[in-house]
Amino acid sequence: WSSNHLLARVLHDGDDRVASMAADALWELWFRGGTPSQNQCLQEISHLSDPAAAMRDLNRLIQQAPRFAEALNQRGILHFQRGDFRRSLEDCERVLELNPHHFGAQCGIGHCYLKLNMTRAAAGSYRRALEINPRLTHLDEVLRGLEETTGETAAELGCARPTPVT
Repeated sequence: WSSNHLLARVLHDGDDRVASMAADALWELWFRGGTPSQNQCLQEISHLSDPAAAMRDLNRLIQQAPRFAEALNQRGILHFQRGDFRRSLEDCERVLELNPHHFGAQCGIGHCYLKLNMTRAAAGSYRRALEINPRLTHLDEVLRGLEETTGETAAELGCARPTPVT
């Protein structure tokens, strides 16, 4: 876990391959944020095809390991898929309290805000996700879409893209 901060810094490396490897390593690290048995449980849950069973098992795992950020993130994803955007938002916010480098949870917050018609908040969340991981280039398109939808520029929305990686 002590590598989390270091790997997050590498997301800003000038070499795309290095930054991509850092992102992959972070996901691997995050899925191993609990004890070996909790990590195995999360892996098994991630392969379940029944969302109700996955939610049940995630709730159990989170009750057992309330500081296991990736378990919370996975439950947030399930809440989002079920259309429960407020609960998804709560889980994503908790993930970021536990792991401020979790760009996936930061994107999830933006998606929730969009679904809740909170455009400015969504734009700010996407900007923060880009600050964590500037290679989330799909967010550039999302931010352009927000500009078109609202008729405001990224700067007016408060979501101008951070300085590009060089």
